[in-house]
Amino acid sequence: MNCDICNEIDSLEHRFLYCSIARRCWAYITGALCTFSNTNINISNANIVFTDYPPELTNKADRIAAQLLILIGKWSVHKYWITGYNIPIEVLIKQEFFLRVRTAEQIETKKEILDALTELIHAM
Repeated sequence: MNCDICNEIDSLEHRFLYCSIARRCWAYITGALCTFSNTNINISNANIVFTDYPPELTNKADRIAAQLLILIGKWSVHKYWITGYNIPIEVLIKQEFFLRVRTAEQIETKKEILDALTELIHAM
């Protein structure tokens, strides 16, 4: 079966790593993380598959933000496919991110994490 978006052979790896939608997702998230961390980073396939932060990130807040955004990116790519491609991937990422921030506020997450999430909002 071929991908509905780019007509390549569809697979788990294609959907989350190589499809044009996935590449847009990871480019968007990489840009936000570069802005947030003020570091030139590259998110690798291994970072995505294992929800791990890029090695260039040495600050704890940057690492937490990277792991959160990679997880949100995977969920957003999945949502993009199940919602019928009606919402741009960048919008899905922002929606999911803001939902996580609200949840973190409700469960009284540590102030340093909330501060980092607030900064990350501005990077997006």
